[in-house]
Amino acid sequence: MIAERRTYRINMHQDQAVVDLIKGEMEALGSEIVSRVYRSHFSPLGVVIHEMEFEDMAEREAFWAEWREKRATPEFWQKWGEIVALGGSVEIWQLE
Repeated sequence: MIAERRTYRINMHQDQAVVDLIKGEMEALGSEIVSRVYRSHFSPLGVVIHEMEFEDMAEREAFWAEWREKRATPEFWQKWGEIVALGGSVEIWQLE
């Protein structure tokens, strides 16, 4: 089992918009993937983390291929660009 953790730097006062957009994307796909979204309570500020669990890298790759095919529209990227700042990270963790 692996976990993918994406850390997004967000524009000021856009944390709820980022959370809503991520949750909406996951819901629209009807994905069975375990997904959690973390919003800062105390620190660090200006960060939202999205974590997903996959059986293996093949399942992860299939998930992102489906998302790009069905959800990655110019409208999505325009909205994303308005609320998310440059920077962040993607980490893949092996769950033991």
